[in-house]
Amino acid sequence: MKRLLFFLLLIAISGCSNNLSYKTKEGNKNFIREDTVQLQKLTRDDFKEKYEKFIADKSKSFQSEITNINSQINVLENRIKQAKKGNVFDDYYIEQYKKRLAKAKTKLAKTADDWGKWLRIYMPSLKSLKEDLQGTPKVHLNNISFTVVQTDLLNNKKILPRFENVVCFNPKLDKKYRTIWESKLGENYVPPDNICKKFAKF
Repeated sequence: MKRLLFFLLLIAISGCSNNLSYKTKEGNKNFIREDTVQLQKLTRDDFKEKYEKFIADKSKSFQSEITNINSQINVLENRIKQAKKGNVFDDYYIEQYKKRLAKAKTKLAKTADDWGKWLRIYMPSLKSLKEDLQGTPKVHLNNISFTVVQTDLLNNKKILPRFENVVCFNPKLDKKYRTIWESKLGENYVPPDNICKKFAKF
């Protein structure tokens, strides 16, 4: 019954010229029917919005870490003040608190320095990217979702789990924007070129 359904499915799709059939490196035959393909266009405005959010989220992360470290420092300083000097047990804990306090202050200085360095790198680049953005294609990429019917070397057919949000970049998009989409904004699941050429329309 399953084989019959697959056979009927292939007959139904064989007459559609906008479908895609190709072989994998393993020798399997993959078939993508056009009506299973969904596109989501991401534009230069999406890039601006997502990159600004990336900057804001990263800054919030640094600020949150600095706030947490400052809280730890305040707690340790209060414990040191409240401890009674001359008491054997308190003297021991005072020394432990002081060691932890020194580490926390070192960590605070390093985190603040890292944040400063990060801002000096990314804030100028944000300004530069915004200035250059209007010269980029309106559509930067297409997120594509599709379903594949696969035939293996033994002629067994199966429908693979649906592919979601694979990325087809606009060929005219500058490499620096593509790199940011991939490395900073999470758009890095790139399919074989033949799928992009067939279904991603720019």
